[in-house]
Amino acid sequence: MTHAHDDGAFRGLRWTALRTEQAEHAVTTGAAAAYRPAVGPWAAVAADEQAAWDDLRSLAATVEVERSTRSVPDGWRLLRRDEYLLMVDDSAVPVGDVAGVQVLDERHLDAIRGLADEVGAPMFSAGAFALGTFAGVLDGDRLVSLAGTRGSTRTTREVVAVATVPDRQGEGLASRTVDALRASIRATGRTPWLQVLPENVRAVRVYERLGLRVHHRTTVDRLEAV
Repeated sequence: MTHAHDDGAFRGLRWTALRTEQAEHAVTTGAAAAYRPAVGPWAAVAADEQAAWDDLRSLAATVEVERSTRSVPDGWRLLRRDEYLLMVDDSAVPVGDVAGVQVLDERHLDAIRGLADEVGAPMFSAGAFALGTFAGVLDGDRLVSLAGTRGSTRTTREVVAVATVPDRQGEGLASRTVDALRASIRATGRTPWLQVLPENVRAVRVYERLGLRVHHRTTVDRLEAV
């Protein structure tokens, strides 16, 4: 596997994905890029400068963007701000048992949305399937564990939407589901990475046991054009 070890390899990942590997799912102008609305609200700017934010206003009304500054750009209203740990899997920790994990597709959309409702996550958009692969553990028709992939560059792949229903937590389902994705990402020669809230200590410890390490802290703003 080709690892992206240098410090800059995990900076500006969304911008790189939108301009390269996932450009077919994006709209761009000037110093701004965003996924098409049917795919999701994620966007990026080449630099956290006002000119780039002016460009972004012509592409989308509501966006989620990784920030390098804390000031709200002119012409935008801050709806939400989250601080994350960006963790990368560039270790030699082997993939563990992935028994029971299966690939999910549009036929499982109702089950995915059912899990999202159980864990209090945002409504899952079918457009997310355009950007990556989703996997999970089913108990009958009920989805009890989920994880997927989203952002992709030549050397990295993002793991997202890691969730397990409350009554099945502590069974190792999240580890199995994430490991299944780690295996598929590693098979392409890319390095897996993800973002997690620092206060979610339980999840951080799970990821650390799987071999992920904290690379840096990052801020993600949800903004609305005004």
